[in-house]
Amino acid sequence: MANTLDFLLLPVISTITAASVYRPCRGSKLHNVKVSDLFNYCSMGHFLLPKVPTELSIEFKYIGAIFHKHIRTGSANFEPFFRRCLQPSALNFFAPTDRATIQLSLNFTAFLNNLSVHSPAMQVEFSKHQVKSFRRMLVNATMHRVRSSLAPSAAAWSRFWALSLTFVQRNVPLRLLHQKVNTRLQMSIYNSELYQANCLFCLQDSVIIPHFFFFCPIKSSFWIQLIDEFLWPGITIQEIQAALTTLNFERISVKPFCPYAPIVILIIAISELWKSRWRFVVDQIPFHPNIVVSATSAALKKRFAEDHLSDFQ
Repeated sequence: MANTLDFLLLPVISTITAASVYRPCRGSKLHNVKVSDLFNYCSMGHFLLPKVPTELSIEFKYIGAIFHKHIRTGSANFEPFFRRCLQPSALNFFAPTDRATIQLSLNFTAFLNNLSVHSPAMQVEFSKHQVKSFRRMLVNATMHRVRSSLAPSAAAWSRFWALSLTFVQRNVPLRLLHQKVNTRLQMSIYNSELYQANCLFCLQDSVIIPHFFFFCPIKSSFWIQLIDEFLWPGITIQEIQAALTTLNFERISVKPFCPYAPIVILIIAISELWKSRWRFVVDQIPFHPNIVVSATSAALKKRFAEDHLSDFQ
């Protein structure tokens, strides 16, 4: 991995994945913006932190606001190498030993040293088929890693079942993991007269499970507010979805002084979203993202108090 300080020199457009919905055109001003224009370097932790609007210079205020909005809403996603730079580490730039370690990896040294593919089984002839063989090897290796990372590991399941959760808090993630959610699209297959496939909130056709939980605009608004309240800036809705569907929460970081673990925050959050959604369907109680965030906060405080009852005895 390259040094976090090196990434300050990169154009910010290079940090966005090619699969992102938001891809600025060639003449966009974003192509002239560097990472250092929109992010600050934090020496305590050796990581990058998005600049707040008051820290942005006048020429970058508008483009910075647009860029961070697309990141928050999930229409643009950071490359994995850059997401790692947004997470605090154990390094401290002002500690002599850590500073030496940081300086040794400057100028993309780590990247250059690892710019090779280690595959003893790979046999590539120096011919016109070399590129095809190389590409096929990369695709096969990548697909193997993707398939193995889709299902929760045994350790992830153990952590999940060890949590002290209510019935609903445990039931909702299990429904998501096993794709057992009665969406309107699914119900319309059995009774098209009673159920229509469109979303109750945004009226989008063919509502599927990711839309049901994460990408309906009103649900996205809830997740964005939850990120602002509890999670580290830069975390996206796609990362939350990936964490909940794999039970791997290693890439989710909370804000400093937040007493709750990422796994607890996200599981309780999605259960509160589920309850609020059905209150709207059954009791016609409006779904307001800020109210759902407040309910999540209250449930987290209750859970925290129950876990620390022994401290008050």
